[in-house]
Amino acid sequence: MTRAELMDLLTELPYSVAVHGLESVDGVGNYMVAIERQYSSDIAIALWFLDTHKYSPNERKYPGYDWLKDSQINWFKWQFEQLEPWPVDTLHAAFIHIPLTEYRTVTNAVIGGWREGPTGPVYNSGFREALADKNVMVVTAGHDHANDYCMLDEMDRNREEQTWMCYGGGGGYGGYGGYGGYERRFRIFEVPHLALSHAMNQANCSLMLLLELLRRGNALIWIKLTFILGQRESMNSFSLKIEEFRRSRLIFR
Repeated sequence: MTRAELMDLLTELPYSVAVHGLESVDGVGNYMVAIERQYSSDIAIALWFLDTHKYSPNERKYPGYDWLKDSQINWFKWQFEQLEPWPVDTLHAAFIHIPLTEYRTVTNAVIGGWREGPTGPVYNSGFREALADKNVMVVTAGHDHANDYCMLDEMDRNREEQTWMCYGGGGGYGGYGGYGGYERRFRIFEVPHLALSHAMNQANCSLMLLLELLRRGNALIWIKLTFILGQRESMNSFSLKIEEFRRSRLIFR
């Protein structure tokens, strides 16, 4: 199956908000999911998804894996700027499959397991710098099944441009892994509830989360979160599970 045919299947899955993305942009599945605050049109969380392709198109000069193309980076910048001005506290996170070249930076601070050599492309197309320019705080990759570390990357030209570069963990049982007793896992990102709603301070919320799809375009999806008030314990945070990211389902932890 082609990548487009696989995306056809993914877009039809229950709760899926995935889209193919713009035809003028390289790859399949370049899009952004915007999550609004409760009772507001402000974006609380922006999730950026980009296709990292497959093998290098020039194996002789750049052996290994492919890289994010200029058209993707330009789309990311353009889409970001179309939504400016952003609320000052919007949380941005990017999700890719093949890690960036910078994942191999041995001088960066690392938390977690570095069990195999990162397979980031030899050619660096500059997406890490684009993330820094737009203040994206975290990027998550996969591909290297046995790595589960997060690396704090501080760019030399500006020590304040810090971005966490993480792995999502190896979750499937069909791939390799198991180094050093490694167990299958998924990374969970916890986002403080204040990023979503001030009403959370004074209301108990049930575990139910109503997702209302407000707009679905070629490369931009708008989701509004509505919390169902109930009698269960107050939720201090919500979790985004990596295995749910590809279907863009949000769950409480």
